[in-house]
Amino acid sequence: MELKLNATKPPLLKLSSSGANFTVFGDVLVNVLKPGNSSDSELAFVLGAVVLAEAEFYLKNNSANLFVCGNTTFIRINLSLVSTNIGDFDVDVLQEAANLLSILYIIPLINNYANSGVPFPVIDDMTLTNASLKLGEDYVLVAADIVYS
Repeated sequence: MELKLNATKPPLLKLSSSGANFTVFGDVLVNVLKPGNSSDSELAFVLGAVVLAEAEFYLKNNSANLFVCGNTTFIRINLSLVSTNIGDFDVDVLQEAANLLSILYIIPLINNYANSGVPFPVIDDMTLTNASLKLGEDYVLVAADIVYS
């Protein structure tokens, strides 16, 4: 089997004081590999997918560096059958499996990376202290004291 993922619309990002909401739209093309030739495949069916996710963001000081970190709190995957070459079937089992996979593997994987953080960019010889991050209705505010040496 081979899965191909395609975005069908631009992703949506909505910021609020409680965090960020992401919506991603796409298709999952499920191909079946032909026997004896792993590079030749045939389309079995196409699933429409809408992924809803929620995350929180925070700042973390590590030594003299400032990191923007995150924590994914929710992911829900909504699947629908777009087209099929193998006959109609109910996607509820696949949807429940995808949501279970997101709880058991995808959220921990994202959080493992996001909790490590991304370095906040600073200019040479500049340090940020007493930094705080605030999310609001469609904005991100980073406030800090700047120490220049």
